[in-house]
Amino acid sequence: SNDLCCYVRKARAFTLLELFLVLAVMIALASIIWPALGGKSKAVRLKSSAERLSVLLRLARNGSMAEGREYRCVFRRGGTKVVIESQVDPLINPDEFERIKSHWSVLDLSKDGVKCVSVELDEWEKLLKEQEKEVLEGSDEESEEYDPIRFYPTGESDSAVIVLGDDANDFVSIEYDGLTGTVNVIEGNVAEENEKANKRY
Repeated sequence: SNDLCCYVRKARAFTLLELFLVLAVMIALASIIWPALGGKSKAVRLKSSAERLSVLLRLARNGSMAEGREYRCVFRRGGTKVVIESQVDPLINPDEFERIKSHWSVLDLSKDGVKCVSVELDEWEKLLKEQEKEVLEGSDEESEEYDPIRFYPTGESDSAVIVLGDDANDFVSIEYDGLTGTVNVIEGNVAEENEKANKRY
């Protein structure tokens, strides 16, 4: 029985070399898997931000129709904060807006390391915005770097392409159709797109 106990103890023991080999394999696997997981989580956060912004645009459209007053989506703090505002009084002060006092009306993109890179309105909508510049500049809120997207009680709104990006040069384009309220999200990478464009020319 003593011989059997000694055999079991020897069978369970690991040599120092075996421990180092197992540790080396684990470190090698971690070095391969960890960057992939980190990159994926960034892409997931970017897409998640785009989806939440898409929902915010739909809620603003529905809110404008339900209340019978204009809503607008404004981008503040360098594009890291999205706020939905509504007209204070459509009849007396149609150009005065205030933030909607609701939990859904503010989207903080900075929590996911994401920000708005650009907001492009349709050409005819850009012309209308140029005529409204004086009113928009008179706002006492934080400065607006991008044109606001407006929603009207009729169910129509400004059509726009909103681009969100992160520090890894990944981006998503949100194509918002103002007539139908439909949203199309397109993912991409700035560096890869530039490389493709350079190969074309």
